[in-house]
Amino acid sequence: MLVFRRIEESDIRPDLMDDFIWRMEVTREWKNGRAVKLRKSRVDDKTLDELRAVVKWDLLPMVYGRRALGHRGAVFGAFEGERLVGFAFLRDKLIQGRESVGVLWVSADYRRHGVGRKLFMLCADAARDAEAATLYISTHPNAETQAFYISLGCYETERLPNAGPKTDIPREYKL
Repeated sequence: MLVFRRIEESDIRPDLMDDFIWRMEVTREWKNGRAVKLRKSRVDDKTLDELRAVVKWDLLPMVYGRRALGHRGAVFGAFEGERLVGFAFLRDKLIQGRESVGVLWVSADYRRHGVGRKLFMLCADAARDAEAATLYISTHPNAETQAFYISLGCYETERLPNAGPKTDIPREYKL
């Protein structure tokens, strides 16, 4: 049974993501408002060392910063028993009056089961609690990722300074 909850310091251990399947095959990308087939597909994946780096350099600082430093940011996880199968975190500051989702990722074997939607909605609720009017997301240009955010009601918006890679598609969600 999946459990969705805030990730706490006690959850953070080096092997937290050892069973996480990061893999995403990109065959189509979002360009000029539509999905375009790539001439050559590519795979976005992470090694065990890279997954452990995500725990150390992304999850741990967000969890520790929220708890110890009093930041507003929220870190949510989807757990199957002790296994982390999805996570999302809300940045700890407003960007031009908007709350910002830092990362949302679901293990490949749990995609298309509502995990990402639930994690996104937990971030949206936390942003509402922070009195934000919109949620800003810098999204990967993969067409499947774009379809996911569009299905949530996210719409394309202007890029904010220092808010994600230039290849990402900026989207917002009205709270």
